[in-house]
Amino acid sequence: MTSSTTGTTAGGTAGDKAGRSALNTARKALRAGDTAPARALLATTRTDPDRREHHVGELSKAGAEQLALLGGALEEQPGDPDLLLLLGVALVTAAKNARGSARASALSDGQVRDMFSLGREAREHLRAAVKAAPEDPVPWAALMRIAQLAPEREREWREAFAQVTERAPLLYGANMTALGCLTRKWHGSEAEQAAFAAERAAAAPDGHPLLALVPMSHIESYVDGLMRGNVVVRIGRVLMQRRLKKRRARTEVNTASERLLTSPLAHPSATSAHQVFATYYHRVHDTKRLRAHLERSGPKAIEFPAAYFGDHVKLFAEARAAAGLAPKT
Repeated sequence: MTSSTTGTTAGGTAGDKAGRSALNTARKALRAGDTAPARALLATTRTDPDRREHHVGELSKAGAEQLALLGGALEEQPGDPDLLLLLGVALVTAAKNARGSARASALSDGQVRDMFSLGREAREHLRAAVKAAPEDPVPWAALMRIAQLAPEREREWREAFAQVTERAPLLYGANMTALGCLTRKWHGSEAEQAAFAAERAAAAPDGHPLLALVPMSHIESYVDGLMRGNVVVRIGRVLMQRRLKKRRARTEVNTASERLLTSPLAHPSATSAHQVFATYYHRVHDTKRLRAHLERSGPKAIEFPAAYFGDHVKLFAEARAAAGLAPKT
């Protein structure tokens, strides 16, 4: 089993900055039509699933704009595990873009066709990535995402998650995807979702970003409540804010927050985890804890879960202002 936990204390090291610089260089080059920096960067992550999952995810939007380029590169180097993974994850992102933000019942026939067509291509390359690097959990994590978006069969995401947990049980993105798959809107239940978050967070070491499963579960329950019922029921959506403020919820989230803040680990998904907590604390107007997480949230707004509540970039700026922090430039 591949480890997915790092024991280094977080602290903004030169190595962290160099890693961000290399990622930015690779992303810009990919958008400009050069795959070499992205391939070289991913090659350095083959034994580090946390970095690999994070970096390929960060490259996926640029990759979704360059599908033909990546396909051509793969023809020149068939079987390359990094190209297979990058193209597969880029296709997952393209499928997500084709779906948009609409609920499944509101999708057009064209959107559904595009989503499933891209999903088939994504599976082809991700399954090839599994064969090229059998110990790598990241292709399985990406297969979970396409199984959520455009499933071939009912248990598909669970089967892929089982493969992830054999290799890297604490893989951040895969566990967040699993939580999403267990929500009511994806045919799960609030009870199952909450139990999963509690179990996984309990198993994570102090300082690990998977502790963000706790606030994420409460956010998902709140959003689910807003989506239920007819117009009359939705008039009471303001009252749903109380769901986030319930004593049990606050106690659970505060405990997880303290565990994350008191023993932070150097982890590529730490920023994402802190922004999940920040989204929760912004909604419940806890400015002290909001500030603590925003100070560790980096300069860039991450789309989810803030986008559930509006423009994530604007909300990030508003949260910083509410916490008494200067705007990020």
